[in-house]
Amino acid sequence: MIAIANTDNFASNVDLIIPANNRGRRAIAAVYWLLTLEVLNKKGLVEHRQFDTFIYKGNAYKVDDFETKLEEGAEE
Repeated sequence: MIAIANTDNFASNVDLIIPANNRGRRAIAAVYWLLTLEVLNKKGLVEHRQFDTFIYKGNAYKVDDFETKLEEGAEE
């Protein structure tokens, strides 16, 4: 099992911990963005220096695409 964990999270029954802030939508989106970019880079599908946007299968992705969207009327 892989977990994204903050410093105060428990690590029992976890095989691999990715140390990162896991408290906010944007923090988790940034972690998913970096993981996706690194996996695609290792597969040779994107260049490593494309940090702000990358194109995969004809679609352009930005970090905001990985953020959970709030429902209308919800507070941030």
